[in-house]
Amino acid sequence: LIDSCFTHGGCKASNAWKSLESKLAYLSANNKHVIMSDEAFARMHVTSRNHEEVDNRKMLFDLVNMYYPGRMRVVVVYRRYYEWLLSGWNSRGKPFVNGNGNTSNYKRNYKIGPRKA
Repeated sequence: LIDSCFTHGGCKASNAWKSLESKLAYLSANNKHVIMSDEAFARMHVTSRNHEEVDNRKMLFDLVNMYYPGRMRVVVVYRRYYEWLLSGWNSRGKPFVNGNGNTSNYKRNYKIGPRKA
């Protein structure tokens, strides 16, 4: 996932970053619009890597601006506290890793109950 590299300041070398960049290049070349939405963007901040500060927000802006120059819009939405609590409870209660529904990808501590015939 793309948000995993934001905490380490090494996004440009990660496979997720390269995948995002290639998708943006393809979509831009085909004149398609892009909407990126993720709560991970709220956790983006300046990180240190090899004694060098990396501003993840600027790095993401520069990537999008390379394929969509001057056309990036940032929209900030506030999630009410009680909605955030419900979302957290719901995500912890899902039996699958990343909530993807793949039955072979259960969370490690999830117990599968007896099935009814």
